[in-house]
Amino acid sequence: MTQAIIITIVSILGLIFSMTNKGFFQKFITVGLSISIFIICFGDSNTSLIGILLQLVLAFVSLIYSLTVKGQSIAQRITIGLTGPILTIGTLTKIHHYYGQNELRLALIFPIVFFVWLMIKNKLKQPKEFGFMLIWITLSLLELGKEIIN
Repeated sequence: MTQAIIITIVSILGLIFSMTNKGFFQKFITVGLSISIFIICFGDSNTSLIGILLQLVLAFVSLIYSLTVKGQSIAQRITIGLTGPILTIGTLTKIHHYYGQNELRLALIFPIVFFVWLMIKNKLKQPKEFGFMLIWITLSLLELGKEIIN
């Protein structure tokens, strides 16, 4: 329940940040992530699969966005492009009980470290992707925390 409250608050903050900046893809990804989080947190078991599939689609949209965006460094593109797919594929492997799900969860350390490093390097200036990256990173931290605790 605490995780649902945390991710809901972060989702609302990311949505507010994204709506105040320019860019269609940033708004599209952030709104989609917020909707999927609300579906997962407040829906039943049947609707949570829809939220996870929506996150999978948005993960690959963010991957395509990271490949096509101009004016970003390679480290920023890697962070944008890998956070969503690693998190979503890790969730799908957990649902289907595939092998390697623990390694995928531990692979979330890299996007988190890249994101924090880029924020410090850029003197905490938020890029236009900050809204949905905040949601992805918070989801990653919560999943990584669950993995470490268990």
